[in-house]
Amino acid sequence: MITIIISTRKLDELENFYRNIMGFLEDDDGFFFPGTDESSNVRLCMQHDRSDGNNLSKGNVFFRFSVEKDFLSYCKELMNQGVGFEVIGSHPGGYAARAYDLEDNKFEIECDNFDEKSSSIDPFEWACYKRY
Repeated sequence: MITIIISTRKLDELENFYRNIMGFLEDDDGFFFPGTDESSNVRLCMQHDRSDGNNLSKGNVFFRFSVEKDFLSYCKELMNQGVGFEVIGSHPGGYAARAYDLEDNKFEIECDNFDEKSSSIDPFEWACYKRY
């Protein structure tokens, strides 16, 4: 199993972020990514940072995951819940976005499918949207 560990002083808040805002599911091994299930061999885990200095891992974790479809709807829902995005873009192979969590750890979301359940979303209204 591959485990991505985020050390944080905001353990409850960060777990809430990934569970309730990002939509990650959880089992005994940690959080697994949207679109996967417990059989996935990749987990995201939070651990309480007990160091006496600054949070050493703050902003130093980077990971990427994919969603199968409805990328724009997923990003819009995240934005509505306060998730910050550096960029959301479309390219010939699909979509990609870079966002960050409460500890400034960055993550990328990818989707190689242009299928979208909602035709009312206009990503050109988003300041962070780019078309490549």
